[in-house]
Amino acid sequence: MQTHHSATQSAPEDHSRGAERTALDAAISLAALFKTCLGPDGRNKLIATEEETIVTNDIHRIFDAVDVPDPVGRFVIQHVVAQKEDVGDGSLTTLLLAGALCRNADRLLDDGYRRATIEDGYDQARAAALAELQRRERPIGERSTDRARAVRGVARGALNSFRAELVDIVVDAATQIHTERRKRNRGLDLSDVRIRLDDKVEDAPVELIQGLVLDRDVVHESMARRVEQPRIAIIGGGKKAGSGIEERSLFRAGGSDGEGRTEVTFSASDADDITALREAEAAQVRAQVARLEDTRVDAVFCTMGISDVAKRLLHDADITAFRTLTETDAALLARATGGTVVLDIADLTEEAIGTAGRLVVDSTDNPTVTIAGCPEGTVATLRVAGALGEYRTERERDFRAAIAVVLDVLSEETVVPAGGGIEIRLATAVRERARTVGDRRAVAMDAYADALEEIPRTLATNGGVAAIDVVTELRRCEDSGFDTASGDVREAFPAGPLVSPRVVSTSLETATHIATRLVRIDDVLTGGEDEEWISADEIDPRPVPSRDFDY
Repeated sequence: MQTHHSATQSAPEDHSRGAERTALDAAISLAALFKTCLGPDGRNKLIATEEETIVTNDIHRIFDAVDVPDPVGRFVIQHVVAQKEDVGDGSLTTLLLAGALCRNADRLLDDGYRRATIEDGYDQARAAALAELQRRERPIGERSTDRARAVRGVARGALNSFRAELVDIVVDAATQIHTERRKRNRGLDLSDVRIRLDDKVEDAPVELIQGLVLDRDVVHESMARRVEQPRIAIIGGGKKAGSGIEERSLFRAGGSDGEGRTEVTFSASDADDITALREAEAAQVRAQVARLEDTRVDAVFCTMGISDVAKRLLHDADITAFRTLTETDAALLARATGGTVVLDIADLTEEAIGTAGRLVVDSTDNPTVTIAGCPEGTVATLRVAGALGEYRTERERDFRAAIAVVLDVLSEETVVPAGGGIEIRLATAVRERARTVGDRRAVAMDAYADALEEIPRTLATNGGVAAIDVVTELRRCEDSGFDTASGDVREAFPAGPLVSPRVVSTSLETATHIATRLVRIDDVLTGGEDEEWISADEIDPRPVPSRDFDY
């Protein structure tokens, strides 16, 4: 019998308004938990899982490691994660702002305000804040020195770090990607850029490679390790689909059916049978290598195996070969080189051959092969020298987020003050707009403004500075921001702290959406297994009076 998820109401947990209040409490609790993580001076959290112990203040890494059973908590987290995926930064600010909006809404509900009034007030406040944000946008400057200082100011805030060398990496990487976009007059999306952190120190700390860097070595030690203008073949499909360069009598390829490879047994009656089999196998491999030679291939990448006989023949044919690529790497290599992944060498055509500017193999320590100068330019690799050990994965995510924000600023060429400065200006604009509203929505708008001011208050508190002094100084000084490095409020233009207007606008939209949706919830339902449930397919639709009617 099939099972069905039946709805069960969660307990109110000693709240007078029941689940309606519980929904707001979930967002408030999440914000309170991560409040100390905001800013470069933010604190870390220690997460102990069955596999590892993590020390981090990256809320996304925490969300990846911790299971949140509460449905409202999952709803909030989904929107916060989407914030970073959309614009690269501002997810923690969004969470804290949403928590503050929910906390203020909870107080208004306790005072007897209707949910519709709070929702309308928040929507009007959001509109007023967005209008003020647009008025506050400033160009990054026409002089190259002003532009460079502004971009560094944005990078420093997005990276959430005081380390100058990391800021340099982000600015350099974003500038290279932006330049490549303009030069080619085509899109190079950040999702097409693979970030690679290498422990080996290269000549340049940051290098944007138009192509891929793969963790692979040549299959024969005497094969060429540098090939200029290579013609590249990519053989093999997905997991165990397609063929390698090997003896087909021992392994039968699944081919286009994707069935995978099956081992074939062989029983020999005498030595001549074994000799004949080996000769047949060698002929098969020679035919495969000959096909590569006919299409003038300089390098071949296989998702499957390359036999010992094939390695020798490929070396003699002066073809550099690599084996056991992942399905993802094969697809990316095809995009980068303009080639096509073929399941069998017999299907290899001139149109399927990819090209690149050069192929370089580094066989020292951890072997890599670099396929660079790809004419298509739709896949790139950002190589950063000097990785950060145990923080490698976390730092990669930080780099990607910061680069996305800087790219946005380089494209839009506008910025606004960071360090809580823009939130203070938006809060002031919302309060001024609230004075023109002649009903209770004005109180909800004031509550929205109070929530905006929680951001600079939290930054100051985490930085060890009196929050009231920072907020007062930010109100007094136009276009200023709290510089967490110096602990002072300073002029934000042109050196920062600065932030992309799109990051701020998306945070406002997302946080307001979370708060207004939660305010409207009056019940929290969870799913449970009901083994007595009968699906519609098992019900006889014919009328049965004793079942369907009560006489």
